[in-house]
Amino acid sequence: MDSYHIPPSLSNPEETRQKWQKERDESFVKHLLQRIRGAQDKATQDGKTLLVTTYHPTVGPLNLFGIGFNAPDLLVLHGTDSSGADCSILSHASAVQITLRVVEPTNETPPQRPFGLIK
Repeated sequence: MDSYHIPPSLSNPEETRQKWQKERDESFVKHLLQRIRGAQDKATQDGKTLLVTTYHPTVGPLNLFGIGFNAPDLLVLHGTDSSGADCSILSHASAVQITLRVVEPTNETPPQRPFGLIK
């Protein structure tokens, strides 16, 4: 009877799927962070502030200062709500909507924090 070699990627399809999802999520977060940091640098050079925001139906608008992930396809958005309280939202990656908005700084504009990856 012939013996067949099963490639490692096919020997455990669930492990392969999880690895692929993790790599995809890490790539998504990496590219998102690059875009946000680039936009923050440009806004700062122009004397403006970049607001990174999202909206959650029960919390309202959030000014974001970080993003992380703790499972394939689940992202954690870290920010402050309209009262200034720190808040974290767990969301599926396909449902995340983030707005980047460059504004003139005012007394009411939240201070710009470096946007980062939070593990």
